[in-house]
Amino acid sequence: MKKSLQLLLFKPISSGATYLIKNETIKSALTLFCIGWITVRGLYLINGIHVKAWQSIHISYLDTFVGFNLSSYLIDFTYRLFLSILIAFICWIVMRIWVKVDFLKVFMVTLVISALNFFVTIPNILVFNLVKKLSIDSPFWGKTIYDFVHFLVGLFEIYVYFLFTVLLYRLTNLNKWGIAIFLALLLVGISIVFKSLVAFFS
Repeated sequence: MKKSLQLLLFKPISSGATYLIKNETIKSALTLFCIGWITVRGLYLINGIHVKAWQSIHISYLDTFVGFNLSSYLIDFTYRLFLSILIAFICWIVMRIWVKVDFLKVFMVTLVISALNFFVTIPNILVFNLVKKLSIDSPFWGKTIYDFVHFLVGLFEIYVYFLFTVLLYRLTNLNKWGIAIFLALLLVGISIVFKSLVAFFS
């Protein structure tokens, strides 16, 4: 996966997307997804940010054993994995209008993109305490650093959507960028629809 990610990030059009699609599997993509989720949630915990607790579902034994509300994290992981499956399914259905595509390949690509989206949020988390402290001592610098990091994260997110577009284009095997762009816009639309739900789980 390391070589696939390097090629995807730095040579997406020439070789990266094709190499990833041909050489990676659901297992490797799911591993990357898990690493991304664990990394982000671990950083949140270090910074004192917890996944919102669910009052209706409580795994008391596990929660007591680990010392915090583990059930919320299990639900959060399941929810985000479900979103990846749903996005992959919708994209797969739409892609079948033009060409037959293996659903597992679409799902694998979606997992990789979801993992990259996890990693994109890391800069925001890393500067959380710094911005929080500066907002008290020096509001101007706190806001400046926050806006700068937020801008960088926004650029990274745009690049991730671009990578998703390239991967979809390679999956269709058709010389029609319109298909890939349409599917990328579809993903953006889905992201907007579920934005409130994601905020609820954060």
